[in-house]
Amino acid sequence: MTERLKYTDLSKPVNTMPFSVDVCVVRVRPADHPWVQEAHNSVHEQSYEHLGLLDLDNTDRELSIGAAWNACVRASTADLLLFLGDDDALTPDLVSCMVDGYIWMRKKAPNLIRVSTNCTVLDDDSKLSMVANGLHHTGMFQRAYLLDHPFDEELCHGVGKAMATSIDHSQRLLGQPLSVGIMHHAGYIYRQHMFMASGNPIRLHQE
Repeated sequence: MTERLKYTDLSKPVNTMPFSVDVCVVRVRPADHPWVQEAHNSVHEQSYEHLGLLDLDNTDRELSIGAAWNACVRASTADLLLFLGDDDALTPDLVSCMVDGYIWMRKKAPNLIRVSTNCTVLDDDSKLSMVANGLHHTGMFQRAYLLDHPFDEELCHGVGKAMATSIDHSQRLLGQPLSVGIMHHAGYIYRQHMFMASGNPIRLHQE
């Protein structure tokens, strides 16, 4: 498994933030594909100071998405993990915003394990984009939680949704928030195209 993983340390010289973050990209396209390069570049351009990029080569589709994400969890040593599709991208301030939100919200919800935001949908054909309120990406998780509660390795699609549903069920039983959304931010760029896994594009309108 280790030969599949490439790790890039993007730490800046001065680290003023308390949590380390790894962005995990499970790559099903070649490394030189423009979408993959855009995804990687968007991680390198993050303003957050203590950041790494985990790239897992799954171009042979040998691993399910659940198994690939679990491999990233085991390979990482970061406090927090953010999952990024190899056809998607991040705005430069997204990781910083999510960590700030995580720190602030943990004051009221000390058992918080997941933070997500809205998405901006980018249509690859029309080049139109739209903030999609209510469309959340997989999110950023405590790595310690994912080690104890791994993703379902039977799943090739809907892995993040299954995990979010499980966390929602747990927080109802516990009566305390475990997952929150940052509604004012839409810095996850979700690219829709004819080859996307969901196969359910969102209709965008020119304003």
